[in-house]
Amino acid sequence: MASSSAFPVLGHPPTDKLTRQNHPMWRAQVLPAIRGAQLIGLLDGSDAAPPETMTVEATAQDADKSAKSVPNPAYATWLARDQMVLSYLLGSISPGVMPHIMRLEHAAGVWKALETMFASHSQSKITNLRIAMATTRRLHDSVDVYLLKMQTIADELAAAGKPVPEEEQVAYIMAGLGSEYANLVESYGILPIPAATILADAVLHAMIGVTDGLMMIHNEDDLFPWDGCPSSEEEKEEDEDDSLEGYPPAKCLRMWWDDDDSDDDEEDEAPIEGYGQQRQQCR
Repeated sequence: MASSSAFPVLGHPPTDKLTRQNHPMWRAQVLPAIRGAQLIGLLDGSDAAPPETMTVEATAQDADKSAKSVPNPAYATWLARDQMVLSYLLGSISPGVMPHIMRLEHAAGVWKALETMFASHSQSKITNLRIAMATTRRLHDSVDVYLLKMQTIADELAAAGKPVPEEEQVAYIMAGLGSEYANLVESYGILPIPAATILADAVLHAMIGVTDGLMMIHNEDDLFPWDGCPSSEEEKEEDEDDSLEGYPPAKCLRMWWDDDDSDDDEEDEAPIEGYGQQRQQCR
């Protein structure tokens, strides 16, 4: 009876069969199983087939005293292991790929044919993925949809054996976010921030933008707490010192709510549509 070490068990082939689109992923599943069974030499050719026959000398009991050729037991053992690996490979290949390798009789031949077949296809796919990562922009997508696209491209490149370094992922993501996220991009500069941090901050940035919009509507008193304009020149000078460059002095902006149709000063500006909001600037 053959020992378990001579005939290791490979188990079931991968459920995701090899197609023209998933060779890197299929390869990543098949190789660990074959390595774990210590059968990788049957794929790379390092475990070559021994001679099918061997020559033995005639014994004293043989009528024919000349040497003769007999089946080689080592070849029988090798062939059994080879056919087990071949069966494992064939069981994990889809019907669309099968015609390219179905006439091959040994595991090494099938493996070499598949590697050659998908080499040019994989390189073309990798090139297209790198171009997609460099040129993808958020445009009209939401932040989470855009980030999912970029993560999918990065995952496919990793599966193809060409992972993109974290720093490059960050650069591509930041370049495609758009002008709305200019402050976020500027805050990171050229620091080697992990991609996961950029993703989280971008989503948070989008959420804060929505929250700020709601605050401007509902928290008007917090944003504009001033009751009136400065009356004296001294107060105006003090207020101008505290103001931000490019904006009117804080105390020169007066806001209140006016929902009725009462007669106001004709110099007051018309209410902002939808809110009945009026603004009076100091003259």
